[in-house]
Amino acid sequence: MLPETFQLAPVPKTQGQLRIITTLCRQADRIIAATDADREGEYIIRTVLALTGVQKPVDRLWLSENTPTAIRKALETMKPSTSYDHLAHAAEARAQADWLVGLNATRAFSLRHGEPGHPVSVGRVQTPTLRLIADRDRAIETFQPTPYWQVAVTVHADAGDYPGLWQGRDPDHPDRIPDPATAAAVLAQMKPGIPGIITALERKAVSLQPPLLFSLNDLQKEANRRDGLTAQQVLDAAQALYDQHLTSYLRTDCRHITQDIADTLAVRLKGLRTISAYAPLLEILPQPMGTGRLVNDAKVAEAGRDTTRSFRPARHRPARSPGSRVRFTT
Repeated sequence: MLPETFQLAPVPKTQGQLRIITTLCRQADRIIAATDADREGEYIIRTVLALTGVQKPVDRLWLSENTPTAIRKALETMKPSTSYDHLAHAAEARAQADWLVGLNATRAFSLRHGEPGHPVSVGRVQTPTLRLIADRDRAIETFQPTPYWQVAVTVHADAGDYPGLWQGRDPDHPDRIPDPATAAAVLAQMKPGIPGIITALERKAVSLQPPLLFSLNDLQKEANRRDGLTAQQVLDAAQALYDQHLTSYLRTDCRHITQDIADTLAVRLKGLRTISAYAPLLEILPQPMGTGRLVNDAKVAEAGRDTTRSFRPARHRPARSPGSRVRFTT
């Protein structure tokens, strides 16, 4: 089923809201589009305006965060909506592809593999994602554990005792011995009191970069590792904090902040000095705040143009602020 044209129709349950928007657009001299700063946000405003039938000049408010400074700057540098036509066209193509693949593939697979009353749902994103999950489950189910042995010793040194593991020549798992007989033979050579010889010593200074800021996916993995929280629990907590304006927009995989946000970090962190657990950490933070690889306006803008999201269940949409696409900051 390939329609010659795609036609828009309002959702029945939100027709009342659409009528209000239409009335306001008719009263306005010009319209400012303040949806999310990405291709989906661009498509949303184009769709709404098309349904209203209102023909007015449209300016685009492009926001990456909702600080007063950023809002003023964005208002002063607005461009005509036509400057973002390519984003709207990309989103429209994606929406049409979803519809075509989902409708036609679901019918085809349901007729070939389904049963009466049990259609086989197929989707452009859904199906390959399901394949990844199925492959992983199959690998877990068919996994055959392979036993191995290790020889552990305690090394007594002038600077103190430390544990050690026997190392073989296997490049992937040098500390594993495949059979107990070999392990016993190695262990028999490890008699107490045998002096050891240092055959190599290497010293080097290593500089470690601080980790990037959390995306929702990273936050979910860390919370699960530390506290055993499920992905849904972390999402609910992050959503609650976002609704209270305590964290930034949670549904983006961008792990940077803009310079406008960075300039406010010192003031934001000052409020944590009254909490004893944070006070020592605040003393070692660099001054001035807002420098380094975490601050990158280009990365934030790039994330705004990309709609690849790390975690976005359709049934749990946030109360979205216009264009807010920054990373988790207190």
